[in-house]
Amino acid sequence: MLGLGRALLREDDVEISPAVDALRAALGATSLVVEQVDDGGVRTSFGSGNVHESHEEHTLPVGLGDEWVGTVSAVFATDPAPLERWALEATADLFGGWIRRGRVGAALARTVEERDRFVATVSHEIRTPLAAVLGLADELRHRFDLLESSEVRELIGLIADQSMEISDIVEDLLALATTDRVGFRVRAEPTRLDGLVRAAIASVPTTARTGLVMRRIESTMAMCDPLRTRQIVRNLVVNAHRHGGDRVFIDVVSSAGADVVVTVADSGNRISDDIQATMFEPYAGTHRTDGTLSSLGLGLTVSRRLARSMGGDLVYRWDGESRFEVHLPGAEPLDCG
Repeated sequence: MLGLGRALLREDDVEISPAVDALRAALGATSLVVEQVDDGGVRTSFGSGNVHESHEEHTLPVGLGDEWVGTVSAVFATDPAPLERWALEATADLFGGWIRRGRVGAALARTVEERDRFVATVSHEIRTPLAAVLGLADELRHRFDLLESSEVRELIGLIADQSMEISDIVEDLLALATTDRVGFRVRAEPTRLDGLVRAAIASVPTTARTGLVMRRIESTMAMCDPLRTRQIVRNLVVNAHRHGGDRVFIDVVSSAGADVVVTVADSGNRISDDIQATMFEPYAGTHRTDGTLSSLGLGLTVSRRLARSMGGDLVYRWDGESRFEVHLPGAEPLDCG
């Protein structure tokens, strides 16, 4: 029993089977097998022995609370004594503790990995616009008297755009943290979606509006949170500008059902299947002009979460162009009379 305990504490899979065999010999069992079943149903066994058809098998479940995670099975030539039964129960408890420690360790490792990815994401997203703000501000400070007024206005405009980008990143980070909380709510209200989309486009940095075409804009009403919807549209337009083709198209239409659909499409290539499978996950990455991963990002994650919190969704579709479609519940026009 002590040998098995030491092997489990060291989490040495190589030593566990010999320790189980040693315990089998000490108990006088003809067979002793400890089996673990993971979340995917994969079974891992430790121990061995010989089973005779006339021998009786005794199996004890290994549980974590109400969850069954394994078994301890022993075969004895004769009826086991109380001490031998106790040893089997203690083995099941030892093995359950080992599985619990493994799960806690794996969860901790995932937490550390997510923290590291979070720090890397924030550093990656903020470094570029912040460096631009610092560089442009330094240019103004040292060469202000030498610059033409048009050049000063241009530099101030660039600083404003880059500062807006940093502000948007912070807003996405706050939204990501907020939507993770239990009880997160949006303030949905009947909203003129065509006007909201135009306002959202106007708030996007000037550089991100290059090549943008308001293609099909219907007068529509949606039940949505205006602030959160503007955030979604802004994220998708910036995402298309950075990682899509050189032309970006905006559509706002009523769907065949009761939904209203805002589409941000671009002329870039189709996003590859492996990236599509993970691109809405936190820190998983954004995309491409050639279908490959290009950078980390949060915009798609935040946008889908916000859309779903308003009873809608955000999906990707390829239809000769890359299309990110925001589906929102439709609403009746407000009665102004």
